[in-house]
Amino acid sequence: MLGLVTASIVCLCVGALLAVTREGLPHLLFAAGGFACYLYFFAHALRELGLPSVLIEGRPAPDGEVQREPDRNHVLTAAA
Repeated sequence: MLGLVTASIVCLCVGALLAVTREGLPHLLFAAGGFACYLYFFAHALRELGLPSVLIEGRPAPDGEVQREPDRNHVLTAAA
């Protein structure tokens, strides 16, 4: 995981350094490419963390009691 985080930061920095040395379209391409590589490697590093999923159910009733609906289509899962 540390290698993926390092690779993502290196891609971001290299893309930025190459972008400032160019002008015009290559400037945008290097900047966008570096940022895209950063997002790619960082997303894979986060995936390796294996964060537990959290069940998010509906809003509580006005009296504070959580009412569970039998329809499970409205339940979302999110990473904590």
